[in-house]
Amino acid sequence: MPGYEVQVLVEMTGLDEIIIIECVQREVIHARTAEAGRLLLEDADIARLRRIHRLMTDFDIGLDAVELILELQDEIAQLRSRTTESSGT
Repeated sequence: MPGYEVQVLVEMTGLDEIIIIECVQREVIHARTAEAGRLLLEDADIARLRRIHRLMTDFDIGLDAVELILELQDEIAQLRSRTTESSGT
């Protein structure tokens, strides 16, 4: 799991530093803190941060609304997975 400085994540995702830190605190992404303030993130977490940026800018909404949207998208994905598993497809 690679470690990233928050400033690098700002450049990679387009999000403000405050939003990234808030995403970590709210556990919107699954990050662990490493030495010297670096965040340990999977590629999926970086992709999720990019989705957060896109939702916030495209729809002009705050993190509370984005968090709800992401939770609903995650739930839909889980339900689809269960449906696929139970149908044997």
